[in-house]
Amino acid sequence: MVEEKNFMPSARSEIEQKIITRKKLVKFHKQRRELHKEKAASRIDPVTGVLNRAGFERELRKMLARAERTNTPLSLLMADLNAFKKINDSYGHIVGDKALRFYAQALTAQVRDSDTVARYGGDEFVVLMPDTDRLTAEQIVNERFKSENFSSLDLRLPTGETVPVKGSYGIASYPDDARSQEELINKADIIMYKAKNNG
Repeated sequence: MVEEKNFMPSARSEIEQKIITRKKLVKFHKQRRELHKEKAASRIDPVTGVLNRAGFERELRKMLARAERTNTPLSLLMADLNAFKKINDSYGHIVGDKALRFYAQALTAQVRDSDTVARYGGDEFVVLMPDTDRLTAEQIVNERFKSENFSSLDLRLPTGETVPVKGSYGIASYPDDARSQEELINKADIIMYKAKNNG
C-alpha cells in the first residue's frame, strides 16, 4: 500500500506536466499564427487592400534577386491616378478613398496572375511584372490599361454622380533600363510623370 501511495502522486504529476506542456504548445502556436497574421497585415494597405509600400519593396527585392539569378527580365509599371487632388477637394476624403480602392481593384482585375499590384503611396500604384521585358510590358499596358473599357473608368457615387478615374503609366525594365531596385523605381516614375504631363 505504501508503494501505491508513492506511485499515485508521481503519475498525477506526470499527467499534469503533460497537460501543462500541451497548453503551452497550443498557446505558442496560437501566438505564432497571430504574429504571422499581424506581419501579413502590416504589408497590406488598409484603404485599397493591395500590398503597401513595405510589402511592395519586399516583393521587388525577391523578384529582382530571382531575375538576376535566372537571367530573366522584370518590368515595373508605375501608375498614377490622374486628378486625385481634385477628387479629394471636390468630393472629400471618403470619396477619395473609394476612388483609390476602385482603381486598385480595376488594376488588379487587369493584371496577370503572376503580376503583383501595390500602392506605392498617395495616388501612385505599382505593378511588378516578372519574366516580362519592356516591349511585352508596353503591349500589356496598351491592350489592358489603355483600352476603352479601362481608360474610361467611372466611380458611381450614391448621389448618382460619376467621378472619372483615370491613370498615367510609366514602365521600366530590368536589365535594359535599370540594374537596381532604386533605379528601376526612378526610371518608371520619370516616364510616368512625362506621360502625365503630356496628358
